[in-house]
Amino acid sequence: MKRLIQTVTALAMCACMIPLQVIKAEDPPYSDTDYWNSYCTNSDNNLSDACNAYRSYLNDQKSTAASQLQSAEDLRKLYESNAADARAQVEALQTNIDAKQTEINDVQAKIDDLQTQIDAKQKEIDAKQKEINATQKKIDDISTKIKQRMVNEQSSLKINKYLDILMGASTLEDWFRIISGLQAISESDKNSSDELVTMRETQDQQKKDLQTAQTELKTSQDDQTKQKDQLTADQNDLLTLQQQAQNAAAAASQLAAEQLAIEGGISSNIDAIKETLSQVAAQDGQPQVSDGWTWPVPGAYRSAGAWTYPDGVTIHLGNDFAASLGTPIVAAANGLIIASANGCGYGYLGDGCGKAQGGLWGGGNQVYELCIVGDSLYALIYAHMLLNSPIAAGTIVSAGDQIGQLGSSGNSTGPHTHVEVTYLGAASDYSSWLSSWNGDLGFGCGWAGSYDGYGRRCDHGYDAPCRIRPETVFGE
Repeated sequence: MKRLIQTVTALAMCACMIPLQVIKAEDPPYSDTDYWNSYCTNSDNNLSDACNAYRSYLNDQKSTAASQLQSAEDLRKLYESNAADARAQVEALQTNIDAKQTEINDVQAKIDDLQTQIDAKQKEIDAKQKEINATQKKIDDISTKIKQRMVNEQSSLKINKYLDILMGASTLEDWFRIISGLQAISESDKNSSDELVTMRETQDQQKKDLQTAQTELKTSQDDQTKQKDQLTADQNDLLTLQQQAQNAAAAASQLAAEQLAIEGGISSNIDAIKETLSQVAAQDGQPQVSDGWTWPVPGAYRSAGAWTYPDGVTIHLGNDFAASLGTPIVAAANGLIIASANGCGYGYLGDGCGKAQGGLWGGGNQVYELCIVGDSLYALIYAHMLLNSPIAAGTIVSAGDQIGQLGSSGNSTGPHTHVEVTYLGAASDYSSWLSSWNGDLGFGCGWAGSYDGYGRRCDHGYDAPCRIRPETVFGE
């Protein structure tokens, strides 16, 4: 667009004393800008009606593009606001989930404490029951003894029999001995009776204690049942909150993906990028062909590969290379840096930094490379770089050249760089692709919600342009 505006400006400056010419009906349409730029820059033609009409056509195109960009920006802001609301909802729900989990833990602790009390009380009841049983055995033994003596006395000793026994004493000494024996029998019976009374009183108290312990046990059991009911209710509430949080997170992820689709389709710096690329292409030509691929972060390990997020739609179609902050990031192949974004500090989960700097939402500091490997043309994305480390757009690099430093900018939870690979077609398409690129940072593949879920993917049968799993490039 900027190039077109420059052309219009040049045409206006050349609008001097040129005779009017009539254009034939078979002249090409104004969309053939190469023809009309060449025709109208000729001083003999630039004041003709056709060239004036062509300039009007260019102005109309400029206004249309500006309107499209404004509409896209308005829609982007709406999505960004909705995504922020969804993320805030997730955070609020998570707070509720944490609070509910604390309540559940407290209730579970009460249940466990009551169970301890119940177990102790049951042991106490069992012990008291043993005491009652032992006392009952003693009572039974004494009762049997007394009953047996009463039977014996009734069958062999009438009331006057005591006198017969006494009168049968042959000496006074025998008489005292018999009297002492009868007295001992009487005292034994009295002692047994007194002991029986004492035993029964003890047993009555033991039974009262048992009843009290059983009542306390029932109270603890009832309390525990209430706590278990409360625990079940709290757990159900927790499941509901977790489902709500999952739905909100999925909504936030979808909104972020839709936002990416918009930002990838139209970029406010399209004209500046195209002008830079045109200058580079004209001055330096194309980079050398690479025979193979280079590991993008020497010494790093791959912390994540291609996988699908919990929403079942959004895909992490890249490789994450993790290492310490500041580790050099190198070009994975010979190529041309077609875009670069810088200006993001250390990021965090949900940080959208990157779009305002000329890249994609959440990518932080980013570099985009166009390269030829073998007989194929590819585009590479390197994201989350360290602040002020990305190489400038328009630079031709060789495989292994440093293009930035590993960071954690944008939507990131730790130091790494995210690398994506897009297949653009045959190596011979380099010049034509570069001259026609409109600045789409998704390279025509689309994003979430398009082409069977997450853009054009080579492994889903789509031809160029299509995204490929980086594992096929850097190894499984």
